Amino acid sequence: MNNFQERMQQLYSVHTSDSATARTQIQGLLQSFDTRISDQNAKLQSLINYMESGGSQSTGTESTDIQNFFADVLTAVDQLQDDYQLVELMFDPLYTQDLMWDPVKASDGYIYDRWTKVENEDHPEHRSLSDDRSPFSRAPLSILCDDGTVRRRLYTIEKFRNEGVEKKSKEMRERYRTKTLELMMEGHDGEALERLENVLKWAPDDEVCRNHQDVISNRLRQHPNVISDRLDKSQSFVRLGDENHRTVTGRF
Repeated sequence: MNNFQERMQQLYSVHTSDSATARTQIQGLLQSFDTRISDQNAKLQSLINYMESGGSQSTGTESTDIQNFFADVLTAVDQLQDDYQLVELMFDPLYTQDLMWDPVKASDGYIYDRWTKVENEDHPEHRSLSDDRSPFSRAPLSILCDDGTVRRRLYTIEKFRNEGVEKKSKEMRERYRTKTLELMMEGHDGEALERLENVLKWAPDDEVCRNHQDVISNRLRQHPNVISDRLDKSQSFVRLGDENHRTVTGRF
C-alpha cells in the first residue's frame, strides 16, 4: 500500500501542473493495483486517510488543488467500477469462464458469444444450442444483432486490448468465411448455405457471399430432393433495413 500512496502523492504533484496527464496516470495506477486491492472504495479511503494524516504536506492554499485532484480520482474510480460491471457481461452465460470473442444480442434478452450458437472449427467444443432454443426460457432463439456496446468496451479495455481480442475476433470471422467459400466450391451446398447466412449476419453488404447464397438457394429449390434438414428448418431471419423485408433462410 505504501507504493500506492507514494505514487498517488507523485500524481498529485503532476496534477497541479498538468491535470490531463495526471488523469490518465491515475487510471493506469488504479488498474495496476486492481489484483492487489479488489475494493476501489478501500483504495480511495486509504488514500484519503493518508493525505489527511499529513502525507500530502498540504497547506490551506492547496485545498482547491486537492479537491480537484480527488474529483479526478473519483471519476477514475467510477469509470473502473463501470468497466468491472460491464466485464461481467463479457463472458458467455453458458460458459462463465469463457470470454466472448463476438458478443451478440439474442431474442431471449441475453448476450452470447456468436460461436456458442454457430459451429466453428476454431472452437468445436463451444457449440451447445443444438435445438436453437433459449437455454433459459426454451423459447425459439435467434440472434438479433451484434452488441456494439459490449464489443466496443471489450476491444478498448486495456486488459483485453493487450490480449489482442479484437484482432483475434476478426481473424475468426475471416477464417470462417474462407472455410465457407471452400465448402461451396467443393459442392457442399447445404452446409455452405447455412454458413453463408451466418456470415451475412455480421457482413450484410458482403456481395460475394450474397451472390453465392442466391445461387445455392436457387439450385436447391430446383432440386428439392437434395435439400437438407437444415434448409427445411430455415426461413427464420429477416434482414433489417430491406425495403421488402426479404427473408434470409438459415439457422444461427
